[in-house]
Amino acid sequence: MSLNQLLTLVALPDCPQEVGLPESWPTIEATLGTQLPNDYKEFINLFGSGVFAGYIRTTNPFSLYPRFRLEEQIASADRTLAQLKNFYTEDFRNVVSYPQPGGLLVFANTLDGELLFWRTVGEPDAWTITIINLISGRIEEYQMSMAEFYISYVKGEISSQILPEPEVQNMFETI
Repeated sequence: MSLNQLLTLVALPDCPQEVGLPESWPTIEATLGTQLPNDYKEFINLFGSGVFAGYIRTTNPFSLYPRFRLEEQIASADRTLAQLKNFYTEDFRNVVSYPQPGGLLVFANTLDGELLFWRTVGEPDAWTITIINLISGRIEEYQMSMAEFYISYVKGEISSQILPEPEVQNMFETI
């Protein structure tokens, strides 16, 4: 599955906001100290900033808004993970933040405050998805890429106790 398949399910916005440019990604990745998954970069280049399926805000290094801006969300998620480790000690004992090996690197948040991460094991295009509910401490793992996850979510194929059903009438709203 790829971003092309997602485009068959979700229309591009008429006027995308804060889109990325291919030539800008090397600087972003150098700052982060890692390459990012290609489907994520393509998603930002095409969709820009907005709310996916009525609920998910994909982080965006080109955004001016803190709730979307990748670097601010990474710092916020790292602080949150440290707090969760103190509160839910048993459940979070093996949870580490990027840049530690296998660490979590946030790529999205939700309107209710859940966090979606890549588990940074292997090459970026092979990173899998971890979702954390900040209230309950519940953790869900999905062995798929961001694009595969978004496709499965839109199709109703994700069985989650954290995320609600997607809003199919509002597949992508720009900010």
